[in-house]
Amino acid sequence: TTDNKQMLVWYILPPDFDASKKYPTLLYCEGGPQSTVSQFWSFRWNFQMMAANGYVVVAPNRRGLPSFGSDYCSAIDDACNESYVDKDKLGAVGASYGGFSVYWLAGNHNKRFKAFIAHDGMFNFESQYLETDEMWFVNWDLGGPYWDKNNKIAQNSYANSPHLFVDKWDTPIM
Repeated sequence: TTDNKQMLVWYILPPDFDASKKYPTLLYCEGGPQSTVSQFWSFRWNFQMMAANGYVVVAPNRRGLPSFGSDYCSAIDDACNESYVDKDKLGAVGASYGGFSVYWLAGNHNKRFKAFIAHDGMFNFESQYLETDEMWFVNWDLGGPYWDKNNKIAQNSYANSPHLFVDKWDTPIM
């Protein structure tokens, strides 16, 4: 991690894994933001199905919102040190908070990734604040309304809205 603290990261390997081969690798960005990555099964993000199709899946157990994606980048950089990870074939996938993470990474990944899949993530925080009927979530997750210029937490959140980095998008995103 960027602060040298340990972070639990799951690696899911393809069947008949051979460490002498190189595999395309997916960074999984967990949704939530309150949930953790563990031994679970999901219709939406089925790690075993991804691995069965020849991918190595890197699933970091992030520690919270303040990083805005840097811990994900560290996890994938560490994975690239493995001989079996093809660092020229990296992708990132995620939904909800993971979808936001993918959108944010799309504008801040320094050409690490070759493809992104985002589902149900916040793209424009100001728009989200005005359109939702679940004010508790935007007030909790974003720190409050974007027009509160004296609220440093909210101002930091809105400064990291993925829509502000679209000019840096250079990778296919679905």
